[in-house]
Amino acid sequence: MYLKVTGPFALFARPEIRAERISYDFMTPSAAQGVLKAIYWKPQMCYVIHDIRSYREPSRETIKTNDSNFKPSMNQILNDTLTKTGGSALAISRSSLVLRNVEYVINFSIELMEPKSKKNTLEKHYEIFIRRAKHGQYFQAPCLGAKEFVADVELLESAPESPLKGIRDYGIMFHHYDYSGRIPTPVFFHAVMENGIVKTEGETVMDLTDAGKQGWLLQELVQQYERKKDICNLPRFGFSEEKITFEAVINEQGTLIEFRPIQENDKGKPIQILMNVPEAVKNRSSNILPNFLWDVPGYAVGWPAKGKDCTKKFEAFRDRVKAVLLGDHEEYGANLLPEEAALLHFLQKKPELDLLLPYEKELEQSRKICFRLEGKDTYIHDNPVVQDKWSIYYGAHRDGIRGLCMVTGMEDIMAEIHPYITGVKGTKMNRAKLISIDRNNGKTFECYGASSCLSESTPIGECAAFMYAAMLNYYLARPEHRVIIGDTTYVFWSKYDTPQLLRKIKYLLSGFSEDFPEDRSVSEESFTILGLQPNAAGGIRLGVRCYEHFQDNACKEQLEAFMLRIQGDYINANKKPDWEYIHTWEDENKMDQANKTQGYLLGELFAVLDKIQKDAVPSTRRNRTSLVYKYLRIAKTSPARVMEQLVSKSFYHTKKKDYGLARQRSELLLQLEGFNPSYPERLSTEEQARFQIGYEVKTKELYTPKAKKESQKTKESEEQANA
Repeated sequence: MYLKVTGPFALFARPEIRAERISYDFMTPSAAQGVLKAIYWKPQMCYVIHDIRSYREPSRETIKTNDSNFKPSMNQILNDTLTKTGGSALAISRSSLVLRNVEYVINFSIELMEPKSKKNTLEKHYEIFIRRAKHGQYFQAPCLGAKEFVADVELLESAPESPLKGIRDYGIMFHHYDYSGRIPTPVFFHAVMENGIVKTEGETVMDLTDAGKQGWLLQELVQQYERKKDICNLPRFGFSEEKITFEAVINEQGTLIEFRPIQENDKGKPIQILMNVPEAVKNRSSNILPNFLWDVPGYAVGWPAKGKDCTKKFEAFRDRVKAVLLGDHEEYGANLLPEEAALLHFLQKKPELDLLLPYEKELEQSRKICFRLEGKDTYIHDNPVVQDKWSIYYGAHRDGIRGLCMVTGMEDIMAEIHPYITGVKGTKMNRAKLISIDRNNGKTFECYGASSCLSESTPIGECAAFMYAAMLNYYLARPEHRVIIGDTTYVFWSKYDTPQLLRKIKYLLSGFSEDFPEDRSVSEESFTILGLQPNAAGGIRLGVRCYEHFQDNACKEQLEAFMLRIQGDYINANKKPDWEYIHTWEDENKMDQANKTQGYLLGELFAVLDKIQKDAVPSTRRNRTSLVYKYLRIAKTSPARVMEQLVSKSFYHTKKKDYGLARQRSELLLQLEGFNPSYPERLSTEEQARFQIGYEVKTKELYTPKAKKESQKTKESEEQANA
């Protein structure tokens, strides 16, 4: 049997990110089961999903919602006590990256769970399902993943052929929950679409050992980290990038002989330098928890911060260094390196602080200190032997819930706290977490007995969490990989980070604010664009505004559709994307007259109407009453709603002033008569992109002086003659 499922929105949430939900690119078998069971279900039968067929390209959109952190009672709803007791305080702000305008066909059959009898036959269940589906009878409204996205269903006799061609690999995707154990266990499968069809029967995998081979954003960042860690000197697992200001130089006897800034600015003031050091402790706050081989003055040298005695902090720092360097050996053995022995001697006695007094002001600001042995060019924490000892110590002292990481497919300790992502505009203290759950409002994110604890609800290993955060922080810290448009920070990268391709992507996103690259040809290299923006709840959590992976030889249509989805950011930032550059991505400057689509012609017509109004009413050029400001979005998505009215108004404007635009308007209207209807109710995503391109190209043409146009034509004719 075949069931057609359509809807304006869909959210098949990925389990990797529980709070800020992000949808799979395709309907999951579990969501298909939910649609069928909403129509009809009995304990004596079950549904078997053979395959799911898609009929539209996945289009995404970001929405923001306020979810309740508890289930309100009927009395609270009827008496309106939620708003009286502070309803906003009981809500959790979340952003979701959802699918738009989806259309699927589910190929399924019914099987019996109990022995066949007079009251339990396949014919009976099929007849009931068909009758309920045809009459629109449901136990509950069918939904596309999330309850708020209601689906329209239609029973089909046969499935039409999908317009989607080729093979697409969606990686590891959630299939269903296995209820045979005490706690439901998730089951995954490798989803591969072939000509619009994803087979789901018999393709399941009962573990995640293949998760790292194919995947989504997190898997891509982890794979990129493995490729770039040595080239870009990325921190190893158990290490992190920290801002260090001072170096303490000691001799082999453990005496502090020099204390100075690592680097100074032009005015002679110490500046902070990013260094790869052993990972910082988490959640220190008021607890005494030292770092290894670096720390603030109170821990590293016992400096009395703000007049407070820091002896206990210094002793804790000494004990941590001893535990890592000596291990189970209590005495200083002959196997110690000279710098290790010197540091241990230094920590055995309380250091003299006279050398630190010239930098008292900076030390009071908790500037961090590292150590170096006299005569050595490298710091102690950079020594490979010391780093190996720290890695052994760090691995032996990790504790937590062990399990299979859904990013790498390897066994690891599940991450309770994910690292911060820095460099995203609008975040609190310039840092936020991509994966995070508020423990106070954790019930919202509980799922099938798994608590709100991240290690249970989102099983990602500590190693994978470190790698994706390290790679993302590396890209966000570099201007060549980052563009900020409005309140969204766009970060992009390619497989090998070719500088020429990165410049093109940056220009594509920056619009007219960057220098135009000379070479517009496309590199045969895949690349990724990720848009991040802070969550509305104080900017403590990041939401994914958009995520798009462009395969080798990225086509113009894919770029157009992507830029169309994010154009709202440009409007908010008073910028606009360079649609002409997108149009020439494949060395195609303009569309031929015979190949102009309906959307392109409508865009040209809108540009002409806007110019007619501005010529007749000059005041609309500077305020918010122009057609572009008021009607561009509506005209692009639903031309039938406004285009006819705008054309009618333009006749009154041309009576006042006409600079030849009435003729262009008539020519475009004649070309649109070839389409039925001339103004469609809704344009597809591709046609909306064509509309925008037609508008931009026509606007540039209308505002280009005649002398410049003639010189351009002369230059083109000369080039053709020479060719």
